[in-house]
Amino acid sequence: MAIVQRKGGVDARRNELRRMMNTLAIVGDLVELQRGQWLSASGCIVRLDGTPTPTYLLISGIPLREFDEGARATVAVDGTRRIIRDVGSVSLFGLPVIEYQNWARTPRTSLQDWTCDTLALPLRRQNDEWADACEMQLYAPQLAALHKPQAHRWTSVDRSSDGRTLARLTMFGDPIYAVVDVARGAVAGRRECAPHDVRRLMYGLDQQHENPTSVTVVDRAGTTSVRLRNALPYAEARGLLALVEDSADARPLVTRHGAAVRAMLDGLGIHVSDGGGAESG
Repeated sequence: MAIVQRKGGVDARRNELRRMMNTLAIVGDLVELQRGQWLSASGCIVRLDGTPTPTYLLISGIPLREFDEGARATVAVDGTRRIIRDVGSVSLFGLPVIEYQNWARTPRTSLQDWTCDTLALPLRRQNDEWADACEMQLYAPQLAALHKPQAHRWTSVDRSSDGRTLARLTMFGDPIYAVVDVARGAVAGRRECAPHDVRRLMYGLDQQHENPTSVTVVDRAGTTSVRLRNALPYAEARGLLALVEDSADARPLVTRHGAAVRAMLDGLGIHVSDGGGAESG
């Protein structure tokens, strides 16, 4: 393996291997078991959106050598991705075919509707665990400069506007997130937020307050380079891991599936700044 040839000690190589295994687990090629064990997933075939011709992504931990020779011949290996471009060959793999949105687990509703529905869910009254407002921070894009990174959009309770928003509080060293209702500088109610919903809600609040985050996109010679300034929600991060050339740790990210990535960014209301000077979003 190439990782064995890289510089660094045993711990560095082990950490790099762990990162790669985690990436494959998020995409769906592997399943992590207990005690450091991993299992190859039988997987599925994902139909990619935003491609000029029907393109399918083979998501599976099964080695290509285990498939029929005719099926293997239709697969183009592109970094960690395995692309099937011949629609008629999809059935040769004997795997279920699903739409990209189902595989990535993106909500069926728009970001605006999803955010409104999430904020409107019933809250519980404030209790002693959350009573110390001095330790709590609220997500407030309405107070941040235009396109400021999400990490710098948090503020104290006494500076936030009234209404429902996202809050974070550290307990026993771990961050806890919740939807809270703020009135006159105090938190009246809260509902803990599922980890996979936190980042999506941040983008939804950005959209509500008309202060989107931004990315830089450059299209050149059939590839698209994307420079992110903020983390993506789980579903979009999963899709990006499957579409980028090498690793999500690289900056910028490079993909041959620019249209699919742009659709993903548009769905989050992100402001796209083109490397050539044009802007959208």
